Amino acid sequence: MNKVIKQIGLFLVGASLLASFSRPASAFPHVVRSGETLASLASFYYGRVQHERVLSTANALDGTKTKGLSPGMILEIPAVSYRQVHEGETWKSLADEELGSEHRYILLAQVNGHKPWIDPELGQLIAVPYNLAWLSTGEESLATLAYRFLGSTKYAYRLVQYNQLGEDGPQRGEVLLLPLSELPLTDEGRAAAERAAAQITEQSRGDHFENQRKSRDEAKALADDVRQGRYVAAVTRGTRLLSEGRLSQPGRSTVHLLLLEAYVALDERGLARTACESFRALSPDVELDPLMTSPKILRVCKASATEGPDPGDSHDDKKSKPNTP
Repeated sequence: MNKVIKQIGLFLVGASLLASFSRPASAFPHVVRSGETLASLASFYYGRVQHERVLSTANALDGTKTKGLSPGMILEIPAVSYRQVHEGETWKSLADEELGSEHRYILLAQVNGHKPWIDPELGQLIAVPYNLAWLSTGEESLATLAYRFLGSTKYAYRLVQYNQLGEDGPQRGEVLLLPLSELPLTDEGRAAAERAAAQITEQSRGDHFENQRKSRDEAKALADDVRQGRYVAAVTRGTRLLSEGRLSQPGRSTVHLLLLEAYVALDERGLARTACESFRALSPDVELDPLMTSPKILRVCKASATEGPDPGDSHDDKKSKPNTP
């Protein structure tokens, strides 16, 4: 039996966790709370109440809808994003990837303080504007939009070039993109953006949530293995669950407790003591009920606590079947 346990351990040793990296998104979500307004959120995230119009447009809340926000609504908070230049990339290729079209390379270079005909430097960190979508009514002037969102009427031609508009300007129902490159975040805004980036990283792992659910199901199957006396199968399942690292702290505590019972039944006292130590470390306030727990398990845990020799089993104890609390 010792050989079986050792083979199981060798099979499961070396499991590792993978990590991924994701750059911050160009916009991040905010869940509306009671009493919040677009103005208060603009002040909180940007430090400028005037950016209320940015939030309003980004979330299609222009007009009468801006009078009130409902708690629980999810708003998009626009922000400038950043990325490093990789080998072989040019302003045109970067504009195509980040802004949707290579003809926008001129603006991308300009907002980063560069000449568009000189390629960016390898490893350089560049800012990527946020594309704010504006549905044209056919009546607003580009100068007005430039002043309202870009800070000056002199950027009206920038909108013409960026959207490749003709002489007649934007038509009614046409979507214009307004490249916002001046959206500095407050400290609170940067913290929120970092949290959003972390969430995106988690989501990019795809099956993490599903695997977590499967791990909980496996923990239930582990309990069934122990109750029905399938101790070798229980050790295999429990050790694998711990190596995967997907269980919550209470879940890991339960697995160690079930492994403790399985190891005691298999007369693996050293492994049983280790399992008890791990259980105690995760659940220091939980005491094993002497009325519901096998004397063998209690003795192993007592020996683990005192670091003394493991007492021998009595004849009566050998007849008793270990039970979990």
